[in-house]
Amino acid sequence: MSTVANIYNLLQYRPDILVNSDDLIHIVNAAIRAVSKRLYVLDSDLIVGPMEVDVFAEQSYTASMAVVDSNPDTITDAATQFIVEKFAVGMPITTTQASNPGPFRIATVAVGTLTLAATDSVVAATAGSFTVTSDDAYGFLPSDFWGLRAKFEPYLDGKTAPLIPLPSQAVALQYTGAGEPIYYKIVGTRIYVTPHTAADYTIKGDYYQKPTEVTAATSAIPFNELFDDLIADYVEIYFRGPLSKTGNTVQILDKLIKDGVDLVASKYDRKGPTHFPQAVNWGF
Repeated sequence: MSTVANIYNLLQYRPDILVNSDDLIHIVNAAIRAVSKRLYVLDSDLIVGPMEVDVFAEQSYTASMAVVDSNPDTITDAATQFIVEKFAVGMPITTTQASNPGPFRIATVAVGTLTLAATDSVVAATAGSFTVTSDDAYGFLPSDFWGLRAKFEPYLDGKTAPLIPLPSQAVALQYTGAGEPIYYKIVGTRIYVTPHTAADYTIKGDYYQKPTEVTAATSAIPFNELFDDLIADYVEIYFRGPLSKTGNTVQILDKLIKDGVDLVASKYDRKGPTHFPQAVNWGF
């Protein structure tokens, strides 16, 4: 697998401008994003990955607990019952603690400590009685989620029928209790299920993956080296172009991406050889 350093090795810099590799990181990222977005439009397998999202049956626990503002923040239980009460990594939770209603996401679980996601924020609260409840309505999508792949509906692991897009709010209102999910709905960074789940499930499916940002010369370039030359050309044209990235430079970059990506994506995992002989014809 190639790295950013391999891209730099393909470049020739302007002789009149001094530049080191770190100065071009943002351009390499721009090139990777441009390639990824074109692959997204083409519904290419090159940016598709397997999705696994956990949804959990409701768990509720009342005890004397404290909220600790410790970055990552935690909820602590002196009775050490969190694992017994079936709290799990990835669960969305709410609380009845006055200053910390949530929602939060559990990052790790220990017998006496729920560690919350790094993006969660709490107000410190000394020990007092309140309730922690997991939410059975949704699960969190992968952080690199760019959308579900067309014609590949998500499904519950172990089941043989896919989940169906929720047709309307009227349909959702028909389900007043928890059960086996039938419908799904994507909202922001969450996938909601209807009815709410009465058991723990993993939702699987194919999804488009947002490219990981490169941050150093040692960072890996995605796409299994298929577009290294294209990314290098993009970086060089961007760098050598005029200060104002308008007009011809933008058009050249746009055409470069379309031509370079379409050529590979149209062949990759789509077509095999045609008219290929199955055996040697010895009957001359």
